[in-house]
Amino acid sequence: MRVDGAPCEHIYVSATLPDYRMDPNGHYAIEAAYVSYAIPEDHSGETWLLVHGGGMSGTVWETTPDGRPGWREHLLAQGHAVYVIDMVERGRAGFCALKQFWPDDPLMRVMEEAWEVFRIGPDTGYTRRVPFVGQKFPAESFDQAALSWAPRWQGNGDAALVALELALNRIGPCNVIAHSSGCGHAVRLAQGSDGQIKRLVLIEPADLPGFSMPRETAITCVWGDFVDDHPIWKDMKSASLDYLQAIKRNGGRANWIELGDYGLLGHSHLLMQDVGNEDVHDIIVDLSSDIEFRLRDTTYTGSGS
Repeated sequence: MRVDGAPCEHIYVSATLPDYRMDPNGHYAIEAAYVSYAIPEDHSGETWLLVHGGGMSGTVWETTPDGRPGWREHLLAQGHAVYVIDMVERGRAGFCALKQFWPDDPLMRVMEEAWEVFRIGPDTGYTRRVPFVGQKFPAESFDQAALSWAPRWQGNGDAALVALELALNRIGPCNVIAHSSGCGHAVRLAQGSDGQIKRLVLIEPADLPGFSMPRETAITCVWGDFVDDHPIWKDMKSASLDYLQAIKRNGGRANWIELGDYGLLGHSHLLMQDVGNEDVHDIIVDLSSDIEFRLRDTTYTGSGS
């Protein structure tokens, strides 16, 4: 990206440079993703790419707000190679501070909204940090979780997908776990991957484009608890079941996982960070590899958790 014709400014940088002339004209490097990876010496497993959701970065997979190991560590312990991406504009990928080059202003998540939307607890419980009864998210560390959230630009989907495609080309055939709005990017990636993505695991998807999926890609959708306590997620859960049914009608392989059906109750929208995240991880890895792919034949009515 190149900037021309912008005015220069005199700014304060440090005590040794009290009058620094900043010239903003020139070239900028933007719209890259950042990918960290770890491959065990005894790599006996598969290769996984982890894609974060909206307002997040790859740190959601690396650790938890209260300091427990994240899913990256669980996958590595099982001998898998793990790639964690910070999408365009997020976390270690950096972002463009020049307003004229991205189509809208950044959004930053309000903590009160996150408390409710992430289904930590009722909106009336935010001030005193009172979660839902049985909630597995470490509510006492909610403020710590908020410190890792990142701004996001709604109009950068195309740039994010290009960077994700470049990452997949470097990584090669793999499995993908995506979360929330990151699921839309992951689905688009799988649709154009010529079968490079073997397993696509969608954690509570907030975006599901199109109904095509390569026959080589097995798609699994995972849902946590307290969905009826938030109408948006109730609708999204119903839509995701419709989506998987359409995939299956089109000849694809689809698997539906409600954690409560496996005795894993109390999980939030951030189920990879909940207490017991290792159990959730194990269920997902095991069931998404099951050759007998399962999908409910009835439409979800919201009568679950």
